[in-house]
Amino acid sequence: MGERRTYLKCISIILVISIVFVLSSCSGKEEAFPSFDNPTTSTTNPISSSLSTDTVTGELQELSVALPYTSSTIEYLAQLYYCKTNGLLSDTDSGMSVSLSYLSSIDLPFTITSVQTPDVGVSLDNVSQWIASGSTPDIFLTNDYNALINSGYCQPMEDYLADSILLSGSNIYTDALFECMRDSNLYGVPHYSSTMLIMGNNDFAPASGVMQYSCSYTDLLEYLGQIQSEQEILSNDSTIPIAYCEEMIPYLGQAFSLSSSSFMLRDEYALDPNSAQTVADSIISYIDSIYENGYTIYGGAENYDPVFSRDAALWIDSTTNLYTWSEYYPSTLYFLQIPSAESETLSPPYLTIYPICLSTSSDCADLAANFAAFVSYDSDALQLIYRLEHRVGFFPFIKDPDVWSLLGSDSVFGSVVSYIEFQMQDAIYSPNVMQNEMYNSVSSYISEYSSSAYSSVYGVNDTTFDLSECLTLEG
Repeated sequence: MGERRTYLKCISIILVISIVFVLSSCSGKEEAFPSFDNPTTSTTNPISSSLSTDTVTGELQELSVALPYTSSTIEYLAQLYYCKTNGLLSDTDSGMSVSLSYLSSIDLPFTITSVQTPDVGVSLDNVSQWIASGSTPDIFLTNDYNALINSGYCQPMEDYLADSILLSGSNIYTDALFECMRDSNLYGVPHYSSTMLIMGNNDFAPASGVMQYSCSYTDLLEYLGQIQSEQEILSNDSTIPIAYCEEMIPYLGQAFSLSSSSFMLRDEYALDPNSAQTVADSIISYIDSIYENGYTIYGGAENYDPVFSRDAALWIDSTTNLYTWSEYYPSTLYFLQIPSAESETLSPPYLTIYPICLSTSSDCADLAANFAAFVSYDSDALQLIYRLEHRVGFFPFIKDPDVWSLLGSDSVFGSVVSYIEFQMQDAIYSPNVMQNEMYNSVSSYISEYSSSAYSSVYGVNDTTFDLSECLTLEG
């Protein structure tokens, strides 16, 4: 599992040139982020009332950003930011309709430079190299959030954003903000997210057609059986109904049942070890059934990837790799949710956050923090991004239906967007880019368990999935 994940990450980088800590007060999914004002009514132009012209007036400031967008897009966003801050747009202008020529004519009272990052952002090593060379951007998208905080490379942002209406519960899903809190400080603005899905190659779909997105345990097993039976009739003995099924283990059943911070039953185990182990056993039993029926092979086979070999009907992966698969399967790619316990029930999206952090060395922290919030949560800014750039596999935290509609128009991924949008309020946040020790420990254990349990024997699994060892909570 780890080797494959590394393989996919390398491919993503080539194509482009990824722990949860929830304050106890947010367990009730409150709409308002406690450090910020929450207006009773929403506004169609939040930035005009949340940011003063003081942010962009006075001496010429130099703003540098590291985001996954082209330099021209960044320039347009900066000009749009200045226009909205200073009331230079008409009421009919939006991110989709505003004239690019008009934006280009805006003479900014600050300079902006940019570095284009991978879609998942930069690592601790990247930022360390910037610091060593004295060229650290003021803000940067990262996939190494906790490591950057622990290294002292980013600073809290809440003082600069305390009056920003963009961060209110009327505008965004504020639970994501709690996930970026450390010691009551907001060290990162959640920019967007990805999720885990089952992906499929329509070439192997049974005669009855592709299964509906909201599948259950039983639905998926029956579907895999149909695929296997029909491929056997066609003498396609190399076909694998589903690859890498063991990667569903942290997301199946009630793995997050107690709270959104309970990655792989952590909170459940602390409360009731026996009950948590029972849930884990049921998850493992389901994965066992896939192996016992011959619907898969162990995913860690050396020098063989059934997905890239076009032998897999289904596989489990993050939407961060969607561009890879949409290029590799240009007309046959489809999606299913990680199965739920009951038929026709939507599973909550398991979201991975990619935050924008503020460098401790920034000389324009106020401008930088507000620009980060703007490109993340202003409707017109997001519309402009989707207008100028082809973005797939990532989900915003804004509630605006116009933004989600733009995402839904994608020919490949649009079918999933409505499901994710409908479930955003109930999203569960996976800590897999947060470089948390607990997450890393769980991932390592699952990989080792899978290798031991399934690499040689496809039958009854006599290997015990021990939560105390998995969660490093012995004693």
